[in-house]
Amino acid sequence: MNKDNEPLSIYIDESGYTGYNYLDERQPIFVMASSDIDPTAAEEILKNSFPKYQASEYKFSNIWNSTNQKHLFDVFQNIEKLEGKLFVYVIDKYFAVLVKMVDWLIEPQITNAGYDFYKNAYNRKLVNHIHFGLTEIEQINILPKMVVDYQEFSRRPNLDNLQKLQQRLEVYRDKVSNIENRQYLHMMRFGVEQLPKERIDEFKSTNELHLTTMLAIISWWRKQSDKDFMVYHDESSNFNRGIDDWYAITNPHVKPFLHPLGDGSYVQYPLRVKETYSVNSQDNYSIQLSDIVAGVFSKIFSKNNKPLQVELLNKIRSITSVSLDGVLPGTDFPENGPELKNGSDAVDNIANLIALRR
Repeated sequence: MNKDNEPLSIYIDESGYTGYNYLDERQPIFVMASSDIDPTAAEEILKNSFPKYQASEYKFSNIWNSTNQKHLFDVFQNIEKLEGKLFVYVIDKYFAVLVKMVDWLIEPQITNAGYDFYKNAYNRKLVNHIHFGLTEIEQINILPKMVVDYQEFSRRPNLDNLQKLQQRLEVYRDKVSNIENRQYLHMMRFGVEQLPKERIDEFKSTNELHLTTMLAIISWWRKQSDKDFMVYHDESSNFNRGIDDWYAITNPHVKPFLHPLGDGSYVQYPLRVKETYSVNSQDNYSIQLSDIVAGVFSKIFSKNNKPLQVELLNKIRSITSVSLDGVLPGTDFPENGPELKNGSDAVDNIANLIALRR
């Protein structure tokens, strides 16, 4: 078989998962790291980087705050020789709650009005705009209270908590001074009112992180390569909770279409995932390497580090050209309103794929 036609193996692991609780102060960042570095090359990188490592498995949690911590720099020095082999997806979980609020409370109104909420990354730009308005323009700091209220409802969705969320959004709306901020909060309050009461208990599933992050990662690799993919992830991951939807969305036999991504670009479906394997990380050096990379980036984007650790992380960041994306506050704002909808939108496309499998 021609090696050019062989599937590309992608190895994925995570750091900072706290279940449906996005507001754990100890782990504010969720990261998934992926690479196409094969286990033999990964083993060489790890053994060369940590010559005195004693444990049976290379794990970031064993390395951080240990004498081996300084050798994390060596890992990235060795990785840099393999350009284009890593993609990291970073989620600021606090900001992600605001993204969820916009997606579930504002998006339906814009879509129902006949506009495409996701085209040209309008959704991402709008969230940035709302975040900036509530953190930089308002004199009162209501955003922390908002995200706590929304998390309380989304993790324990019932009619009482739904009513509480609606009432609190009304209070916040009436307190803000900026007219645009007031408008967005009014839309959120109206969005709560429009949520389907008969299925409100199902809303807890909207807190899911693994599936969407895995799809973001494989979409990036799909844009880099026209090969089929063999996806390997750590068997201890909670990703298996959404594995049926993963198989539906990554079905290699779906009808081709272009799907919009958060940065305004598009990815070609099918995603060409040929097989997905859940593996024991102890038996796979590539998964172990992804675990370490994910751990490092969870610390890079966290503020809970000691001075010497900050120095090490800055040193690593200065040498690494790892490809990076994620759900993070930005300053890319919408210049105009959303464009008119033409055909099915991103949510429709994915929902249809899931419905076909079910």
